[in-house]
Amino acid sequence: MVGLQISLQDGVWNPVAPDPLAFCVNVGDLLQVYFKDTQIWYAIFLTLCGGLVGAFDRLGQVIINFILFLSCHVQREFEIHYLIDFFFFMD
Repeated sequence: MVGLQISLQDGVWNPVAPDPLAFCVNVGDLLQVYFKDTQIWYAIFLTLCGGLVGAFDRLGQVIINFILFLSCHVQREFEIHYLIDFFFFMD
């Protein structure tokens, strides 16, 4: 009974005759399990840490935009008070 088969380009599976002096290891299943585990751990890691990393990446942008908002707001309030004082003192 032949257990090892290889697939050729035409899609036909051909049996490989065993060689009593050779040691053959099929690493396909091992690689599949390894990469699935790697993919699962990668997905878990990104789910847990990706949000934190993304938040810290954008932290400076939020602060800069908030400071810009405050500076525009303060400038607008200053201009309004300046205009009110200007028209008040004109009388």
